[in-house]
Amino acid sequence: YGAFKRMPWSIYWVHMDGQRIADRIRAHGFSPAAPAFHVEATAAMIHAFELLMELAQDAPSGRSDLAICTQLAAYLGLMASRQDPYHPQTRHTEARVLNTLDLMASSLSRSLSLRELAAAAGVSVPHFCAVFKRKTGRSPVRYHIDLRLKRAAHLLRNSAMPVQSIAEQLGFENPFYFSRLFKKYAGQSPAQFRRCGHQSNRS
Repeated sequence: YGAFKRMPWSIYWVHMDGQRIADRIRAHGFSPAAPAFHVEATAAMIHAFELLMELAQDAPSGRSDLAICTQLAAYLGLMASRQDPYHPQTRHTEARVLNTLDLMASSLSRSLSLRELAAAAGVSVPHFCAVFKRKTGRSPVRYHIDLRLKRAAHLLRNSAMPVQSIAEQLGFENPFYFSRLFKKYAGQSPAQFRRCGHQSNRS
């Protein structure tokens, strides 16, 4: 394949290197599994790149290194924030991120780290968190905790298990921490929630 003669491609590229560049790249959402962002070549994107190139070309004896690094970080952030949501690659990444919902649902007996979830989706941790929250409205950690607390509510209403046993079954080692989380989730302590459930069943 190739470009049309009447509408040739414009290729913009930047080579960067450094001791912490891999961390910087991952922080903006790039990873070996998702090495490309698909963005529209807007005026803002082009202007940001051209400013970066001007700084690089006009830098006398390295005095503008800080300005170049700052503009490069701004450019990467702009790129990450303007991904095309309708591009097949973007939709594929979103699908992999949402597939972790199955992992969460099958892992109610323990907590899941962001690193583990991002690895399952094949993307960096920052990119995973951004996509997950955009699609679900909640952070990954909050979403998984809510799933576990929803299961706790079911057990409180439908079993005679002690509160501490429910907490342990759902991976909450500290029952007081579990009770505090549950009260924020349901508006009642586990014991109050269970009593109200029993009263509504009798009525």
